[in-house]
Amino acid sequence: EPTPDCDIDYESTFDAIQGEVFDPYCVGCHNENALGGLDLSAGASHAQLFEQDSVASSFPRVYPGDEQRSFLWLKVAAHVDDEIMISGGNMPPSGPLPENLLELLRVWIYSGAPEEEVLVETEDLIDACLPEPELFDIEPLDPPAEGEGVQFVMPSYMVPPASEVEVCFATYVDVCDQVPDEYKTEDGNFLIYDTFEVRQNNSSHHTLFQAPAETLRGNYVDPNELDGWACRGGDRDGETCDPLDMGYCGDDATCATPLVPSTACIGYPHAGGTNPTTFVGTQQPQLRTENYEGVYSFAPCRTVIFWNSHAFNLTQTEGPMRSRLNFEFAEEQLYVARGISTDGKGLGNFGIPRLAAEGAPPYTIEDMCSDVTLPQGARLTELSSHTHKRGKRSWWIGPRLELLYENRIYNDPPTTRVNPPMELDSEDPADRTFRFCTTFNNGVDEDGNPDPETVTRASRIPYGVGGPGNTGFGTCEPEACVNPGADFTINCDDGRYNRRGNDAACDTSPGAGDGVCDACQIMGGVTTENEMFQGRLEYFLEKLLQD
Repeated sequence: EPTPDCDIDYESTFDAIQGEVFDPYCVGCHNENALGGLDLSAGASHAQLFEQDSVASSFPRVYPGDEQRSFLWLKVAAHVDDEIMISGGNMPPSGPLPENLLELLRVWIYSGAPEEEVLVETEDLIDACLPEPELFDIEPLDPPAEGEGVQFVMPSYMVPPASEVEVCFATYVDVCDQVPDEYKTEDGNFLIYDTFEVRQNNSSHHTLFQAPAETLRGNYVDPNELDGWACRGGDRDGETCDPLDMGYCGDDATCATPLVPSTACIGYPHAGGTNPTTFVGTQQPQLRTENYEGVYSFAPCRTVIFWNSHAFNLTQTEGPMRSRLNFEFAEEQLYVARGISTDGKGLGNFGIPRLAAEGAPPYTIEDMCSDVTLPQGARLTELSSHTHKRGKRSWWIGPRLELLYENRIYNDPPTTRVNPPMELDSEDPADRTFRFCTTFNNGVDEDGNPDPETVTRASRIPYGVGGPGNTGFGTCEPEACVNPGADFTINCDDGRYNRRGNDAACDTSPGAGDGVCDACQIMGGVTTENEMFQGRLEYFLEKLLQD
């Protein structure tokens, strides 16, 4: 019997894809007779798709977590994206899938392509009912073959129901013995790679893989300089452990420092005076980054690793957060990969200080721009962006004023590869200068009217930079009203830096007592109620440089 108010029930998101996409659009050709070797009939389709080689592409039919490496997605998306070049005709032959079904297919692949799970918000894409979603484990990323790379595995932790968490903790890793000498630096402490790949559960907002700044400068940091080491899991759960004795806690346990709420590991209390610095990071559940031929990067193979994981649980049940990171060794080592962001300091501070002074006031839409100049001899290879939910459009403009990059999806920012790399040999800095811009919308609806539900509100910012309990930098000072019937143009700032301004100034009539002064300028910070402003360029120099 269907659920009341629903004509159709599906058992899982993939079951809905079978009923809404494959059965009506695909099975007529892709059935048990297996046109092209692909059977999309019910009961056969998932096994035929999941990580299976495609006939006409180097990509698998479905690569969990990455629709751009999934031939199935490329075949159907090519109908609506002229930049997708594929062999053979677009699918289905009758024309593009309806927009909601295309998004259903994309979300399923992006979330790990599970067969039996229900994905958050997919019920909204179909006229049918699904069971309540739960967090689940994505298919683990296989480690590279021996001698071809190494894998780092983040110890898992649980994310409470209906929550947002950002945590920091440390473990110690030593995979240097797995790295052949030709892929190590002379001191033996760094591996040389040209590709890295991350796969994590789809509840992740970001994961930063960090090491002590001293390590990244080539100086060994004794993990026992950190405090709080104890076994997590296994028969010795909670026992004090020596991080250098990697087998002490058991096969299914880890020696780790305490897991505590922390933003980007800033001020992590068990860091022992070290300064965690990011060497790899991702904003996506699945990310694979391949350098251009001959371009290589470094990563520590013997180090304390600080795991900074930011996750959302949009379900009503507790669930796990897991992450795996692969490095693939660089066969050809000609040029060192480099990067610079709009703050001029690598990943740096994501433009937070600038937003504190320049963020859009309540009920306004404003553009913010910043310039970056690359060194002479640079070869530009990639462009990307990072904002939070009020960043509505980000773009990069090149020296000749051409649009090189554009992103309108803040929580899934694309990376644009420049192929062939752009050559920047001019002596004139203007010919090597790029402009990054973002449009921030601070509470304006589609009709141009004030929207108190989408404006930045002080009461909704849980903490400032540094994590829970920090009410300083990253919080904001209310200056505009949010209650219905109020004059949204009134400045209700009472001159005190607190969570609420002068509510009485927002009363709908004198003495009504219904005023709420809560709206703020966009404030740079690290929660999803704050904003970030970052564009990043990747490049290399066509000469070997010694740092």
